[in-house]
Amino acid sequence: MIKQLIMLIPATIIAFLGSLYMFFISTTEIQHLLTFTYFLTSILSAFLLFRWKYKTVGIIYTTIALFSLAFSIYMIYKTSTFLLAFLIFPSLSIFSILKRNPALYILLVILTFLATPIALSNYYVLLMLWGSYFLATGILSIVSIPVKSFSSKFFKIQVNPQPIPQQITKQKGKIAFNLDREVNTEIEIDNLSYTLKGKTFIYTTDKPVRWKIKAIKLKGKALIPSPSEGIAYPNQRVLITFKEISIANWDPNLWVGKTLYNYKVLNVVGTGGNGYVLKGELNKKPYAIKIPKFSPSQSTISLSFSDLTSEAFNLINLSNNENLVRLYAIIADLNMLKLIESGDVEAYLNSPPMIVMEFMEGGSFMDLIQNPQITNSVFWRKIVYKVILQTASGLKYMHSLGYVHLDVKPQNIFFPQKMGNTGESVYKSLKVKLGDLGSAVKIGGKINQITPEYAPPDQLENLINGKGADPKMDIFALGVTTYVALTGKNNRPDLQTFTSAVDEYINGNVGNAVRLLNQAKILLSSDWVNLNVESEVSQLITRMLDINPQNRPSVDEIITILSKYV
Repeated sequence: MIKQLIMLIPATIIAFLGSLYMFFISTTEIQHLLTFTYFLTSILSAFLLFRWKYKTVGIIYTTIALFSLAFSIYMIYKTSTFLLAFLIFPSLSIFSILKRNPALYILLVILTFLATPIALSNYYVLLMLWGSYFLATGILSIVSIPVKSFSSKFFKIQVNPQPIPQQITKQKGKIAFNLDREVNTEIEIDNLSYTLKGKTFIYTTDKPVRWKIKAIKLKGKALIPSPSEGIAYPNQRVLITFKEISIANWDPNLWVGKTLYNYKVLNVVGTGGNGYVLKGELNKKPYAIKIPKFSPSQSTISLSFSDLTSEAFNLINLSNNENLVRLYAIIADLNMLKLIESGDVEAYLNSPPMIVMEFMEGGSFMDLIQNPQITNSVFWRKIVYKVILQTASGLKYMHSLGYVHLDVKPQNIFFPQKMGNTGESVYKSLKVKLGDLGSAVKIGGKINQITPEYAPPDQLENLINGKGADPKMDIFALGVTTYVALTGKNNRPDLQTFTSAVDEYINGNVGNAVRLLNQAKILLSSDWVNLNVESEVSQLITRMLDINPQNRPSVDEIITILSKYV
C-alpha cells in the first residue's frame, strides 16, 4: 500500500495544480471540459486516498489518461505533426507498465517534468505529457510494483520507515521479522510453523511468502500483533508491534474478520454500557451479534449468560413477534465463561458468549432522536407516539408470556428497514421492533440488568432486597424513553444520585447504595414532568414515571390512549 501511495499522492497534487494552470491556457469548450475533468478527478482522488481506496484511484487515473492521450494525439496529428516526436512519452509509459520496472517509471517522471516547460505553450502536448504520466501511475498502482523491485533494482529504496540493519541488507534472500519487544511465540510462514524467540526472526527465501503471527497470552492480558499477517518479500524488513489488551480495556475491532461459531464478523456496529454489537454474516445473510462486556466489578449486574442459556429456547420462541427483534441463537460455553471471568483474553477473543439477532438496517430510535431533520418535523410527535405504541405492543406480548424486558431504552428500539429523510416519510414507513431480549427474565426472576438512565429505583431496590423482576419496571423505562424522545434530553432529577447508588451496589457498598437509593426516590417524587403535549398524553407519561410501581398504567392503557393520536 505504501508504494501505491508514493505514486498516487504526488499524482493527485499534480492533477489539482495542473488543472488550475490548464484552465488559464484553455481556449475552447472541449479544453475547458478536459480541464474540469482533471480538477474533479483530483478532488475525488484525494477523498478516496483518505479512505485508503488506492486501487479505485488507479482505475480513475487510468481511464482519464487513456481518453486524454487518445484525444491529444489526434489533435496533435491534425495540427502540428512534427510535435508527434513527443510520442516518446506514451511509449515510455507503456514500456514501464509492461516491464513493471520502477527505474523506467521514475525516468518517465523525470523526463515529464523536464519537458513540461517546453510544452507549456501547447495545450495538447502538455496533455500528452501528463496523460502518459497518469497512465503509468494509474496502472502500476493497480497491479503494484513488487517490493523487491524497489529494493533491488533502483537505489535500494525500502518501503519500511526504518532502515534495515546492516547485517540483514548484506544477506541476500532473507526476510527479517523485527518485533518491538522480547517475546516467545509462533510464526507461520507458508503454512509451516516456527518458534519465534527474542526480537528478531530471520527467514531465508528467494520468493515472496505468506506469514501469520499469533497473539501472546501474558498473565491475564494479550499482546496483539499489528500487523498479524501479510506477504513478505526477500530482503524486506517486517516491523511488528504488539498492543497490550485485557478484557477490561477490550477493543471489539479485534473480532473483525474472525469467524465466531460460523458467523463471520464484518464490522463493529456500536458499543454500549453492557456489551458490543457486531455485524456478522452467515450464508451471505447479515446478523447482529451482541457480546457482553466482562469486568470483575460488574459480575452482578452484567448479563448472566449462565442463566440466559437455560432460557435460550424460550427466549428464541418469545422473539417470534412482529414487534420484537428475532433471536436466532444464544451461544455460551460454560467452561469458556469461567475462563473469561478469570480474565483469559484468548478465550474471550476466540470463544465469547454471544446472542445472534436479526440485523436492523434502519438503526435505532436513538439515531432518530439525534436527527434534527426528523425531530424538527411537524410529524415528530406522531412518530414518537407510533414508536412507543408499537414498543408497548411488543412488551404486552412479552408480559403475557411471563417475561420482563428490564432494559427498555431508545438504543434498544429498532427499525428493520432504512426509512426516508423527512418526518412524513418516516412516519408513513415506520415499523418498530424492541430488541436486546438477552436482558429479559421471567416475572419474579433474578434481576441482572440495570441501566440507570432509564431504569426505575424499584429495579435496584428489588435487586438489593432479593425480590424479582416486575413488568411495571418496563413501564417506567418506556416512560423515560418517551420523555427523552419528546424533549431530546434526559432530565430525570434523580439521575446522578441513582447512578451513584447503582455504582455503590456494584462495588459491594450496599449500605451506601440504600442511602443513595432513598435520596433518589425523594428527588424523583418531585413534579418534574412538564411536556407540551396533549393533556391526556402528558398525564399518561407522568403516571408511567410514578415512583410507586402500582400507580403506573398497564400496557393496555398505554396502547389505548396513544392509539387516539397516531
